[in-house]
Amino acid sequence: TSEDDLASGGSGSVYVTAVTGSITLNDGLDADNRGISTFDGDILLHAAVDITVSADVVSEGSDAAGGDVGLIAGQDVLQNEDILTSNGDVLVNAGRHITMLADSVTTTTRTDDGNILLIAADTIQVGLLEATEVSSSTGTVSLEAGVDIRDTNTDSRTNIRSTNLWLDAGGTIGDHDNLTSTPLVNDNALDTEVTTVAARSATGIYLREADAGVDLIVDEVPNVVVQVDVTRVNFNSTQTAVNATDAPVSATNAPTLADFEDLETSSDGPIKVIVEEGTLTVNDGADTDEHGVSADGSGNVLLEARETAGATTADVVLNADV
Repeated sequence: TSEDDLASGGSGSVYVTAVTGSITLNDGLDADNRGISTFDGDILLHAAVDITVSADVVSEGSDAAGGDVGLIAGQDVLQNEDILTSNGDVLVNAGRHITMLADSVTTTTRTDDGNILLIAADTIQVGLLEATEVSSSTGTVSLEAGVDIRDTNTDSRTNIRSTNLWLDAGGTIGDHDNLTSTPLVNDNALDTEVTTVAARSATGIYLREADAGVDLIVDEVPNVVVQVDVTRVNFNSTQTAVNATDAPVSATNAPTLADFEDLETSSDGPIKVIVEEGTLTVNDGADTDEHGVSADGSGNVLLEARETAGATTADVVLNADV
């Protein structure tokens, strides 16, 4: 018989490192669309150059456990298929770009009971990031990009589904769509289904809350800590503990993001937030500066709560300065 993929039963973990090159995951002859799979085990990939995910990365688990998944690349992470874990956290850290494939079937990173953290020195292209709450935990999605955070599909499909959302970009979050002939539509905005959001960028923030009947709150988002630990088996049969901050490449950011709050731009950036079916509430965070939304310089602000269903309450509530 032939074997393909990397698979671990029980709580066994998978650790793959390319000290000077790249890692590519493909599906094998079994055609199950999986490249790496574990049951409750962690998965950690380190590459000096690129990581290309062309088959699913899956850590299934019991109700009380689930493996964490970490991908660290010196250059790019190219995600063409899904990253899925039942109860663990997901960390993706790239020295340049993180790109989730634009496709008719949305490329997804999902945890059913954990947090998702993406860090890129340049641009993050988002398909669907989903941190749901199966048990009592609260899912948080956090993205930090040196340049832009973009909608890879440039349409109305949801990009981020979680309770809390934390966004930080050196350039723009989402984008304008001033070439469209429909002023009320922006397919380049990030489409969210979240409860609480905080975001900071230089040149613009464009968000669309798409979850009908659910309110959106601008407020403090608590800190996020993501840790992926595995054990490396050495050639001499000894073992070495490895975590997501150890790498053959230098991870410029530790997998921890501090508390974050408000919506802010710093270089003439506009702030535009639309709630399709619900109320938009702006609160001051823990800094008590009384600012909830702050657009720098010539940046304009649009805060809009839309109502198309008669039973929907659609208000804009300002509990902090704009």
